[in-house]
Amino acid sequence: MPHCALLYVYRKNGTSPENFRQYYENNHVPCIQRLSGHLFPVSHVRHYMGYKPTAVTPEPKATPSTASTSRDQWVEGAFDVLEGSASQNVPMMVMGQPADFEWDVCSVLTFTNDTHLRQFMEVMADEKNAKALAEDEEKFMDRSRFQALILGEVRKTENDTWVDNQES
Repeated sequence: MPHCALLYVYRKNGTSPENFRQYYENNHVPCIQRLSGHLFPVSHVRHYMGYKPTAVTPEPKATPSTASTSRDQWVEGAFDVLEGSASQNVPMMVMGQPADFEWDVCSVLTFTNDTHLRQFMEVMADEKNAKALAEDEEKFMDRSRFQALILGEVRKTENDTWVDNQES
């Protein structure tokens, strides 16, 4: 059974979202590949925080904590995001507060099984590898805020009609 690890990574103060993304893609992931070799995860999927750069700072919207959560509120928030009413370095919020989403990338690492996950963790914890990884992370991320957890059961529901609708 596949095992997944969920990572929340925060950029170092003074690092722009674009520089963070570029470093993560062009340096950090290759570093992990080099250090872990054949034990690199089956997949390493990165979900970067969405930002909508404009010169306009949005007015605060009602949130679930200050107003009842409704379908209309959610839809209105989604349209505001898509129309670009968020400012640079502020998450493209639909609901909630920017402070609730301070991470810059949420990564999902998938391993073939528990053994694969454990072997990967062991090789990355090796003294030489851990030092190299820490040195790389210091260049672009706030290591004090890094969060990681092992996910439990994973379920997936797909929209089988989406592809058909797009072809029409």
